[in-house]
Amino acid sequence: IFTEYALHQASSQANTPTTLISEVTDTFSLQKCVYALGDVDRDGDVDSDDSSKVLSYTVNMAQVSSGRTAAEAAYDQLAFELAADFNQDDVVDIRDVLQINKYVLG
Repeated sequence: IFTEYALHQASSQANTPTTLISEVTDTFSLQKCVYALGDVDRDGDVDSDDSSKVLSYTVNMAQVSSGRTAAEAAYDQLAFELAADFNQDDVVDIRDVLQINKYVLG
């Protein structure tokens, strides 16, 4: 997915809805993933709830989706990880939590 990821990196800005197109290999189709940096729960706001979810995810205590098909769960995982990588260093870690908190506190 190198070309799609390059598109993501070129078009992403903090807290701007972004689209990533990824190939779904089992069905040979394309799927659009829309997300906003930091808004991991996709409620339209970047707030302490998002920070808490990213923190839980970094210590392997968060489940991104449940009760979804495999394709839906894969989409949820991709959208979560892209939104959670707030500092856009290609890693979801405590630094993203700190950056979200910094943004929330303004």
